[in-house]
Amino acid sequence: MKSAIKKYSFELFILTAFLAIVAELIWCGVLVYREVSHVCKEYNVYEEASNREKDLEDRKINFAAIEKETPNVSAWLSSSDKGFVIDDAVLKPDTDSTNHVNGKAPLYTGKTSILEYNVSIICGDSNSRLANLKRWQNQKVASLSDNFYLYKGKSVYRLQMIAAKTIPADDELYSYLENPEINKKSFYSSAKKDSKVKIDEEFTQSDKYVILSVSSNEPNKNDVVICKVKTVDAPSKEENDSFVIVVAILIGFALFFGLSIGSSRRYQGL
Repeated sequence: MKSAIKKYSFELFILTAFLAIVAELIWCGVLVYREVSHVCKEYNVYEEASNREKDLEDRKINFAAIEKETPNVSAWLSSSDKGFVIDDAVLKPDTDSTNHVNGKAPLYTGKTSILEYNVSIICGDSNSRLANLKRWQNQKVASLSDNFYLYKGKSVYRLQMIAAKTIPADDELYSYLENPEINKKSFYSSAKKDSKVKIDEEFTQSDKYVILSVSSNEPNKNDVVICKVKTVDAPSKEENDSFVIVVAILIGFALFFGLSIGSSRRYQGL
């Protein structure tokens, strides 16, 4: 009797252990499935953002047609974010916006033309397409959609985000506007200070900047995104440097190969 009980207890123990292992394997499988699904979803979001950026780089804006509806258009601004799309004309200051499209308040430049000086501004109010600008203070949004696109004449510029934050309406950042001579290093430091997002972008002396600014929900404050200006259709310095290095290596191999053949022939002639 005792032997039968012991045998039954042992079999029950083995069965319990087996079921526990099966349950653990199933749970691990569920966790792996969730993680893979999450990674796939993140990849799809990233791919959509990349495809939209490619479309924006190739886009052509018909300013002549736009000015028939809305005169005094200075440029056009678009975002790569799919959820909160910014896609609107940027008007010169004091422009009559009676016929502005979609019932949205227009975007405006500062007193000077965009990119005329080292720091330019595009601003709007809470009823403009910049109303959701605070969204870019979220690190995930900033990581997926860190580029805006500015169309001016026949040129396309990528506005690469370097900082996003909420600042007082009289913040020192605005003092750099419409000023042909500024300390760019000082501006860059002020722009990066207290940014809500971390963007790995280094300072270079030749850069120009655009401030996107909109009235915040907080009294006497503005939500801003500060961007570095890059020309889309011009290869970057890093790409040029890489090309030069590759060419130099190929030339080196060609010279080495040529000298080797020449030396071999001379040796055989002896």
